[in-house]
Amino acid sequence: PHRRRPSPSPCHSPKPAAIDPFSHDQLHVLHRAASNGAGSQFDSLSQAENRLRSVTKSVGRRIPKTPSRILDAPELVDDYYLNLVSWGENNVLAVALGQCVYLWEAATGNIRHLLTLQHDDDFVTSVSWVRDKANANYIAIGTNLNAVQLWDAEAERRLRTLDGHSARV
Repeated sequence: PHRRRPSPSPCHSPKPAAIDPFSHDQLHVLHRAASNGAGSQFDSLSQAENRLRSVTKSVGRRIPKTPSRILDAPELVDDYYLNLVSWGENNVLAVALGQCVYLWEAATGNIRHLLTLQHDDDFVTSVSWVRDKANANYIAIGTNLNAVQLWDAEAERRLRTLDGHSARV
């Protein structure tokens, strides 16, 4: 009888020439070990783990044990459903603290106050930078009183307010 040989997978070579030091995806390592074919799957898994550990050690990456910056954020509203931090393509971090939004410029370390909401019962519920390079200085700010404010952060001015939402944004 004619036996058909299995075709090699286009994604994986049967025996890798070198181990990629940045392939830390667990599923990728398990698949490589399972396709190894030497011994049981458990043996090949431990061999793959040992190879990965040795390569990771030789790369020499060092993860610092202490933070380089600490964000002191008083009045950060403790609510899982709020989006109170947003990092923009312009390398500026927007942080909502209560009724205020502050901008931290990573390149210079400068902190700017962008806005304070006017109503006593209102607070910022979300901040999000526009993800368009042409408008990277625009930020949307959602409020507890069902409005979205669009701001030009560079000019520090509100462009418009979008009302009509049925709940906080």
